[in-house]
Amino acid sequence: MNNKLDGPVPPSLFNISSITTLGLDMNQLTGSLPLDIGFKLPKLYALATYYNYFEGPIPASLSNASELQYLILRGNRYHGLIPRDIGIHGVMPVSIANLSRKLEWLTIGTNHIAGTISWVGMFQNLTKLTLEDNLFTGTLPIDIGKLSSLDILDLSHNGFEGQIPQSIGNVTVLDNLSLSNNFLNNSIPPSLGKLSNIVSMDLSCNLLTGQIPLEIFSIPSLTILLNLSRNALSGAIPTQIGHLKSLGTMDLSMNKLDGEIPEAIEGCVQLRFLYLQGNLLQEQIPKGLNTLGVLEKLDLSSNNLTGPIPKFLEGIRSLSYLNLSFNNLSGPVPDAGVFSNSTILSVTGFTASIAHIYLWSYWIIHLCVCSVTAYCFIKRRTTSTFVHHEHLFFNEEHERISYAELHKATGSFSPANLIGSGSSGKVYFGNLTFGENLATVAIKVLDLGQQRASRSFLAECNALKRIHHRKLVKAGKTIMKLKAAHLQLKAQLDISPEYGSGCDVSTDGDTYSYGVLLLEMFTGRRPTDSFNDGVPNLVSFVKMAYPINLLEILDVTASYSRNTDTQAILDILVYPIFRVALACCNDSPRQRMKMHDIVEELNAIKMACAVQMPYS
Repeated sequence: MNNKLDGPVPPSLFNISSITTLGLDMNQLTGSLPLDIGFKLPKLYALATYYNYFEGPIPASLSNASELQYLILRGNRYHGLIPRDIGIHGVMPVSIANLSRKLEWLTIGTNHIAGTISWVGMFQNLTKLTLEDNLFTGTLPIDIGKLSSLDILDLSHNGFEGQIPQSIGNVTVLDNLSLSNNFLNNSIPPSLGKLSNIVSMDLSCNLLTGQIPLEIFSIPSLTILLNLSRNALSGAIPTQIGHLKSLGTMDLSMNKLDGEIPEAIEGCVQLRFLYLQGNLLQEQIPKGLNTLGVLEKLDLSSNNLTGPIPKFLEGIRSLSYLNLSFNNLSGPVPDAGVFSNSTILSVTGFTASIAHIYLWSYWIIHLCVCSVTAYCFIKRRTTSTFVHHEHLFFNEEHERISYAELHKATGSFSPANLIGSGSSGKVYFGNLTFGENLATVAIKVLDLGQQRASRSFLAECNALKRIHHRKLVKAGKTIMKLKAAHLQLKAQLDISPEYGSGCDVSTDGDTYSYGVLLLEMFTGRRPTDSFNDGVPNLVSFVKMAYPINLLEILDVTASYSRNTDTQAILDILVYPIFRVALACCNDSPRQRMKMHDIVEELNAIKMACAVQMPYS
């Protein structure tokens, strides 16, 4: 395992009938498992192929390996159905019930496997059942409650529908439950409160309705995660929330919760991450938050909160992210603690004395930074003194232009020279002299008081550098000179790594760029953005979050919708799309997905949407 092996597995390996444990995991192996693997390796006790590039069906012959206890196939490209009776490519049909009753681990997540799981109650020795990120459909069987030894259940990112079975509450040894990103509806069963060993519960991104059961907030073992976000839960947050004294992360965002945030939240003294955004919460921000001394991230945005911003928030030294935007808060903004770092704070959308203020511009003097951003317009009807060949203007040594030259070229930035204006600044035309040549240029004046003006500018430069068309202005290579200072604009772009070492343009590089484009679309982040904790680029930023913390980096403004069908489709798409995007962005060109594989993946996602949301 984990040896960076690639290529197909030698067929001779499967002829060693004495093998009991076969671990091929965490490599770059390709091909498919032999359809007769269960007959060739009848003594197989454990089979692990996770995180490779295996494809094809899961062999039905595995039912012949009567000692099989650990089947770990996640993170590949296996596909096909797992119905009650399996018949694959002419292989003798067998019942999935014939798999060893001794089976303890069944982990086949992150593949393309479809079907129902009505068979699951037959394997009562299971301790781990992870089927996440597949194409399973149907309802969750009631007899899932018979799996009394189960400690991990992950059915997330599939197409399951119907109610969450009450019987899950009978699996009292369960410590990790994830049913997120399905189409489960109705209310959350109160029986989940009997899960006395649960440390992480994720029911997010479903169609759950009704109030949150009081029993959920009375599980003392919840220490890692309680995620009920992106459902349609309603009613008030129960005061029993204070019983979760050891919980680290709570996410109730994007629901229809109303009323006030209970003061009892002061009991959640171990909370590090609290997300309540996108609800209908009212009244003032509770003083109980003052006791959350280890709180790192707090998001109360997009609610109906009123009153002043509590000054005690500046005293929570661990707080590194605070979002209070889009509420009805009023009054002055504190200026210490988290409020002194404008890059980690958003309070947009206030009323009264601080209406529509972005705090990150609070200390920024509104400067205009001038730069030549585009190549000269070549006009056929100009005089003979104008440049007719682009390389005469932008040579390899890079022209430097002073502020005085720009000022003169635009007639002191005269309104008569104004071409247009936008959210990030204004664009003027001007005539610059380079040696004996006269060139007409576009000069953009950035207003750094506007949010992301400079980043938007760098993105425009990047686009113009990559696109070549006779109708588009070509981006210049100049490094501007502003008064006495030299200001070099360098876009930190996510381009294919091999281009940095001088490799030729290739389709592998195009694949990388396509992956970055997907990441931009679903995170709302630009390749030119800066990231915290020394993360160098967008690809690394997503890799750190994938797959567990994708919801934290998802572009909420793009994905959130009160329209149930739209939200459901997005839930089906998001996880698989991130997987495709990261596969496109592999550092090694040889290991990137090929275009035909990308098309197959996208078609599979499309088919899943068609099957699971036929009327959307």
